[in-house]
Amino acid sequence: MTRFMGYGESARALHCTDGEKVKLAENILNTPILPLAKASVIMLLLRVSSILPPVRRALYAVMVFNFLTCFIPWLFLAFECPPLTGRTWKPRTFGNLHCLGRIRAGYVLVLVNCTNLVTDAVLFPIPYLILRNTQTLNRWIRAVILWLFASSLL
Repeated sequence: MTRFMGYGESARALHCTDGEKVKLAENILNTPILPLAKASVIMLLLRVSSILPPVRRALYAVMVFNFLTCFIPWLFLAFECPPLTGRTWKPRTFGNLHCLGRIRAGYVLVLVNCTNLVTDAVLFPIPYLILRNTQTLNRWIRAVILWLFASSLL
């Protein structure tokens, strides 16, 4: 009869301390949160912008860029070096793998924040463009579009 390893046993097999587990969980869970929320806004805009093909193509490009700026830093930050006391860190991460130094991890986090600002700046004018072109639509479609934008504010 085989016995499956539970959460605690698999973490002990990797020789992780509690602080390393918390840092790993923070990097794995925290990095994709904002890009996933942005992806939901992009999906809403894609649903509404079916009447404007150039805006739709731009949204697809922003969605691909958003996915790449979520996934690539997520891979790097999953292998960030565990901290030691002071301003030092271990040279290897779990499983004795090479890891990303703390200074380089800081550069990755700055890159993540800059790309989030860029995608925000690109997405900001799109609802205006969509609503500007809805003046030729009937009242029901305009009401649905306004309701979708209003519900995203909640």
